[in-house]
Order: sequence, then C-alpha cells, then structure tokens
Amino acid sequence: MDVTRLVAEGRYRDTAEYCLRDVRATLQLYHIWKERLAGIK
Repeated sequence: MDVTRLVAEGRYRDTAEYCLRDVRATLQLYHIWKERLAGIK
C-alpha cells in the first residue's frame, strides 16, 4: 500500500490503520524471535 498516496489523498484514517497493522505485525514478529532466541546464549 502506498502511504504517501493515502496521505496526499487526505485518507488519514486509512493511513493510521495501515500503520497500526504494521506495528501489530512487528510486535508479533518480536515475540516470535524473543521466544526462539530465549534458549541461545
């Protein structure tokens, strides 16, 4: 999705929802890696 285009079109809610999905995906990935790396010293 093109965030620049969404902002240029004034679609701020769509932009915020897109960013929120990105943050949630990053958090899920963080938890996966944290769990997998927990046993590695």
